Amino acid sequence: MIAQQTHKTSPVACTRCDWLGTLDLTAQGARCAACGAIVNPLRQKGLDNLRTHYRLLLKMGHHIDWTLERRATEQERLERFFGAIDEPLRGPQNARGKIDGAE
Repeated sequence: MIAQQTHKTSPVACTRCDWLGTLDLTAQGARCAACGAIVNPLRQKGLDNLRTHYRLLLKMGHHIDWTLERRATEQERLERFFGAIDEPLRGPQNARGKIDGAE
């Protein structure tokens, strides 16, 4: 029996243009859709950093040089990204100590 290769997409970020998206990393040379640079996969720490960035955007003292429109645009971008990768924008802090299926 021949095992079929499954293509799994992973969340990625471009360090050159700050693009966020999902790509099939099994393909050689996964590149940014916006600028063509080689992208880096986002692991748990990277996703947690984006969640922290989102929470800080809600505070008025963070990025005081940004306009309200720019803040709203960044929040929408992060909400779309987390929706696309089926990850909760809020971290699993409420699920600590729970085992799958256990209440």
